[in-house]
Amino acid sequence: MKEKISRTSLVVYAVLLVLSCFFPSAAGDAVVWYCIIGIFAIPPIVAGSLRYKIPGLIALLIAIALAGSDYHTGKRIHDRWEENARRREGLTNSAEEVVSMEAHKRLLERINRNGDINYDIVPRPLVTLEEFFEGNKDYGSIGYNFYPDQPSPSEFYHLFKTIRDRADVADVRVEIKDLEDPEGWPSTDTIWIVTKASVSDIKKWFGKRFEPDDIIVGFTKGRYTREHYEIPEGMQAIGVWWD
Repeated sequence: MKEKISRTSLVVYAVLLVLSCFFPSAAGDAVVWYCIIGIFAIPPIVAGSLRYKIPGLIALLIAIALAGSDYHTGKRIHDRWEENARRREGLTNSAEEVVSMEAHKRLLERINRNGDINYDIVPRPLVTLEEFFEGNKDYGSIGYNFYPDQPSPSEFYHLFKTIRDRADVADVRVEIKDLEDPEGWPSTDTIWIVTKASVSDIKKWFGKRFEPDDIIVGFTKGRYTREHYEIPEGMQAIGVWWD
């Protein structure tokens, strides 16, 4: 009887885990769901034989890991929402926040000087690192699909400044993709490195933590255009792109 209960519990656990893949909850909302799934891993551990205890223990650890990962993802998103809400409501009056708001205003003026950047016919701005990162605390502005350990804007900023300081690099520019929320920060998925270094060398600069999804050689033509940028002789523009 105990083995039947253990076997049934593991089957239910497996079914619920598979269903969670096809019907995902919003980030941070699935913690309770994974905890419920984990409950079905307990009977085999408590009442089952050794052949069921080990799978039950593994199943419980998987559920705990998924719940923990989802909790931290949800907390990060929630903190970002709260920060943006405080900015909109004017509840944060620190000197740092004032600087951030001024930087945000300057950046919006810069990226919209040729028109609304949300229109494909408007060339995508290529802004400096300072223009994009100074005052930027919005995790949704860059690397937004990194999971589960998304680098902060300040971490990206430090990385790109380090790259720009290299002797074989002339400049690093941020390609602005769009502006979904006028109260938020513009977003980017491509950073351009003007350099004479090879693609293989550039990949090494990012390591595993910042590894790009693709490397683009030269300003390619597509359904949108970019602002004109004069490439120094002997250099080329290399784009690093994250989905």
